[in-house]
Amino acid sequence: MPHLFSAPATVLDATNKKMDSYLGTELDFTTSYALQKEVTASAGYSQMFGTNTLERLKGGNANHDNNWVWVMVSINPRLFGLK
Repeated sequence: MPHLFSAPATVLDATNKKMDSYLGTELDFTTSYALQKEVTASAGYSQMFGTNTLERLKGGNANHDNNWVWVMVSINPRLFGLK
């Protein structure tokens, strides 16, 4: 799932020149697997491709990688039910 980010307002560089409002793109990959009827394992990987405008707003270096991985186990027991 791609996400595109843009600044909601004008961003100026150090010389007060208007910068592009495009902040970057994030790509998310997720998967899940039902281990049992009420237990699901999920995992994901995200990669952010930032721009010079994002670097101007948040600091850091737009050329460095920004990625992360996550893992989650969800347990959803059925406690009550009506027929």
